[in-house]
Amino acid sequence: MNVGFYFAGGGGAAEYSEHYQPNQSVCFLAADCNLHRDGLDWLCYHDDQKKEEESEKRHNIKVLVINMEEVTPVNPNDLKDLKERMNLISQADPKQYHNDFSLKRYLRAFKTVDEAFQAILKTNKWREQYGVEALENNTSLEQYKDKARVLRHRDCIGRPVIYIPAKNHNSERDIDELTKFIVKCLEEACKKCFEEVTDRLCIVFDLAEFNMNCLDMQLVKNLIWLLSRHYPERLGVCLIINSPGLFSTVWPLIRQLIDDNTAKKVVFVNDETELCKYLIPDILPTDM
Repeated sequence: MNVGFYFAGGGGAAEYSEHYQPNQSVCFLAADCNLHRDGLDWLCYHDDQKKEEESEKRHNIKVLVINMEEVTPVNPNDLKDLKERMNLISQADPKQYHNDFSLKRYLRAFKTVDEAFQAILKTNKWREQYGVEALENNTSLEQYKDKARVLRHRDCIGRPVIYIPAKNHNSERDIDELTKFIVKCLEEACKKCFEEVTDRLCIVFDLAEFNMNCLDMQLVKNLIWLLSRHYPERLGVCLIINSPGLFSTVWPLIRQLIDDNTAKKVVFVNDETELCKYLIPDILPTDM
C-alpha cells in the first residue's frame, strides 16, 4: 500500500480534491477545524498512487510542516560527525542505535556534537536502568489512566496528542509510579510519530476545574526533566486550555523551571476558535 498525504485548510482541500476518488481512503492534514474527520485517523492508505507521486507529496507536506513548526536546521557536518560516533557504538551494541531524526533532535537541544553525544549515551543508560521498554506491558500503571492519555487522533499538523486533565491530579499518589506512567505515555506518543513529516508532540493541559489541590509540582518538574534530558526537542506545542484566573499565580513558578525555547512552545488558549488553530476540539476526551 502507498500512503497518501493531502493538506486541507486555506484552500488546500480544494487544490487536492481532483485526486480524490470515492473508493480511496485519503489522509488530510487539517489546518481548518471545520474539516470533517469522523472515522479517519491522520494516516490512511490507498492503492492507486505511484511511488514517485507519493514521495513528492510526502516531501511537500514535510516542507509545509517544517515551515509551520519552525524547525531549526542542523549543521550537516555536525550530523555526520555524530552519526559516525554513534555508528561505532551501535555496531557493538545495536540497542544504542539512534536514527537521523533522533540525532538531529539531540543536536538541536544540546548544540554541540560532544554535548549531544554525551546526552545520547546518558539517555541510553537511563532507558536501560529505568526499564522503559518494559513499561508498555506494566499493567499496574493502569491505575493512573485518568491522569493522562495519548489520543487516537492528531493535531492539525499531524503531531500525536497527549491529553492531561489537571482536575484528576493531586499530591496523593506514588510519584515514582505516576512518572513511569507519564514515560509510558511519552513512549506511546513518540511511536505514533511519522518522523518524515513531524517528530514532535502536542501536549494539552486541560485546567478545567483546576484548584490548588490539583497542583502536583513534583510531577511538573519530572515532566520538564524528561522532556529536556531524554526526549529533547520532542515537544512541538504545549496547549494550556480552560485556564482559570487562579493559574496566573502558579504559572510564574513553572516558568522559572523551563528555558526560553520551551517557553515559546507554551500557548494559553483562550477560546475554541483559537484552539482550532492547533487541533479539532472534538478529539479531546469527555470521559476523563
